[in-house]
Amino acid sequence: MRRTILRGSLCVLGTLSLTVLAGPIQGQALPDDVMTVLTHRVGHWVGHNDVLDADGAVVRVTAEVHDAQLVLNEQIVEIRGHIEGHEDFRAFLLYNPSIARYIYTTIDRTNNHVVMTADRTDPYRFRSNPIALPDGSSLLFRLVFETVSDARLEGYGEASMDGGVTWRRVYNQVLERRERGEDAL
Repeated sequence: MRRTILRGSLCVLGTLSLTVLAGPIQGQALPDDVMTVLTHRVGHWVGHNDVLDADGAVVRVTAEVHDAQLVLNEQIVEIRGHIEGHEDFRAFLLYNPSIARYIYTTIDRTNNHVVMTADRTDPYRFRSNPIALPDGSSLLFRLVFETVSDARLEGYGEASMDGGVTWRRVYNQVLERRERGEDAL
């Protein structure tokens, strides 16, 4: 059963994103370490997700493809992706210097979206704010990349239903870069 994590409006998200981005877009250069993290994601990535059950056993493997490029003054990474058996999605990775955090937002065709942030000093460990679920409960989600190289990203996604006290791994992910450059999209 697929749970709808969050419904929202792209208009609201767009307004929020423009507000969050106002600093860097107005001509401020981003620091070199930030640009290294952002440009690392550019390219054509192919991989898979091992979807896990509550006991950690793999219940299915899904193929995943990401095509990413820098947009808006080369300060935001736009990712167009597809996960086998799911809808296409878009994601945006940016850095907000006023809060010293990376912001990673994913959006699907039905406007379901999740916003996660990562600290500048740990840019491959993202965590969401509480996400309201239709049954009135809330969910926290985190995405952690443990292996980061020029050619490979390996990580996992975890969910918490108790405010972050306990976490359950819900998938493992491996992405390999097949092509680098702005022409990936």
